[in-house]
Amino acid sequence: MDEKNLNDEQFGTRDKRGHWKPFGSIPINPPYVIPFKPIKLFKYYFKYPGMMFPWTFIFILITIATYFFLTPSLETMKTLEISWIAFILFRNAVILLVWTGFFHLRLKNQGTSFKYNPRPLETNNPTFLFNNQTKDNLFYTFCSAIPLWTAYEVITFWAFANQIIPYVSWEMYPIYCCILFFLVPFIRDAHFYVTHR
Repeated sequence: MDEKNLNDEQFGTRDKRGHWKPFGSIPINPPYVIPFKPIKLFKYYFKYPGMMFPWTFIFILITIATYFFLTPSLETMKTLEISWIAFILFRNAVILLVWTGFFHLRLKNQGTSFKYNPRPLETNNPTFLFNNQTKDNLFYTFCSAIPLWTAYEVITFWAFANQIIPYVSWEMYPIYCCILFFLVPFIRDAHFYVTHR
């Protein structure tokens, strides 16, 4: 990695404990600014980098590829069977492992640059399962988060396949889907904000 790109002193300072703090304050994002400013919102949404590009666009590509190439057909999902449920569980574990593994390697190579708290993850700490923060994180990710994510997905697809809940397709509801498509980043941000209070 190029150290020039990782010089956190250009963007913030460290206190005497070594904790990094960025300069200034974080501005309020345009969707939440009052009074509403549509031109600023449009630029925020479509500029690069911005709300849509690159990250939301990457999420969309992963979602489309997963749905069309790595998800069983609705016909298959009419019946709850261990084979397709296990496939979705495995698929979700691989997606999460690859995605978070990419960022883990990126941050590991970055060292303590831009790291708010420079201490390494805890080991020999009884607060954590197995006395280790990394093992604790892995355990709860693979034994709780992924199974819950998979359960929600399996129940939803099974309900779609059996017409228990309506299946909203782009072909039947293009305007609704377009509106929802552009609202998803805001829903995601609101969800993150509310759950991290």
